[in-house]
Amino acid sequence: MLSQSRIWYKVAILNFVLATLAGALLRFAFVKEITWLDYKNVLHAHSHVAMLGWIFPVLVGLLVDEWIQPDAALRRTFTQLLYANQVAVLGMYLTFPVQGYAAGSIFFSSLQVVVSYVIVYQIIKAARSMESTWSGRWIKTGLVFLLVSSLGLWAIGPITAGGMRASIWFYLAVQFYLHFQFNGWFIFTVVGLLLRAVEVKGIKIRDIQQRSFFIPAAFLPTYLCAGRSLVAHGVGGVDRQWGRGVASVRSFASPMEYDKKIQLR
Repeated sequence: MLSQSRIWYKVAILNFVLATLAGALLRFAFVKEITWLDYKNVLHAHSHVAMLGWIFPVLVGLLVDEWIQPDAALRRTFTQLLYANQVAVLGMYLTFPVQGYAAGSIFFSSLQVVVSYVIVYQIIKAARSMESTWSGRWIKTGLVFLLVSSLGLWAIGPITAGGMRASIWFYLAVQFYLHFQFNGWFIFTVVGLLLRAVEVKGIKIRDIQQRSFFIPAAFLPTYLCAGRSLVAHGVGGVDRQWGRGVASVRSFASPMEYDKKIQLR
């Protein structure tokens, strides 16, 4: 089964290598000063490629292989969407280190979101004829969370354009996106795929399935808790909670610049 969408996994491994190289560069910046490196911009490239170029293709490839199992024509459609997603990922990888959040990087990140919408549509469309199962409900919920998470990304553009990049609203938008990506799309899709494997083997775990599906009810309260912390402490207060070192490094183009300022004190 996995060999049918091997291209998805090969592309994911390529992007994993690219994200690893960016991560290694970020860590090397703590050892030796790199004058041309903008730490925050490279960090953006690293995180975007890791999430959208590595994890995203793997999950979509597994959904195509293990859940909907499309015919040859639909599989070609998914391959074309993969290429479009890869164009967006490589675009972000090249533009974020140079300009940060600007026209080029915003264009490619927006392109990736649009491609993800089309992929979700194709998956849901192919799943309409399938029998309703608990694994399918988990996966569909994960896909919904993927769509919901994009609202945070769309909010970043107007917030940045309005000169509120350093405001609480920017942090709330980022937190919204990450919350529904990691705790929604990633977790629910992985659990759904595991349940799918269990169902294929004919194992019944109805009680666990029924009780555990109340987990989505916790999503809004947990996000509100994070938002309340941001509002209560302010952006600076949250930075202090994350660690003075990390917060201060983010204020400079290079970690070595932060070390020099500490020495001067």
